[in-house]
Amino acid sequence: MGRGVKIIGMEATREELQAMEPFEFQNWAVSALFGIHSPTKAADRGIDGFTGWLQTPIQVKQQDHVGRPVVQQFRGSLGRKTKGVIVALGFAATAHEEAARLRREEGIEMVLLTTEEVNAPDFDSVGL
Repeated sequence: MGRGVKIIGMEATREELQAMEPFEFQNWAVSALFGIHSPTKAADRGIDGFTGWLQTPIQVKQQDHVGRPVVQQFRGSLGRKTKGVIVALGFAATAHEEAARLRREEGIEMVLLTTEEVNAPDFDSVGL
């Protein structure tokens, strides 16, 4: 599921994704993961959607250099869940460091995906 699938009409270039309105970008990211959109668009506690099968919470950030504070805040939104996915244009090293710390110290798997990774022809959303 998801391997090599290209959805016609879904923007793929970085420039197109940056030019989108925020909710349009959020919809793109959740749909690209074959996810289910959060029923609330505001006051969603940082959860913009859920992966289809495993119901892993998804957070979407239409920005580059997403760092440690975003990962920490999203961790707080996960509650008892042990996995979360953040999709962004790019991540700072501090985000990767925090994701590694969460895995090591708390057993939380924080999957950090760039839009380029999601758009890659061999991207596979199974397991998210």
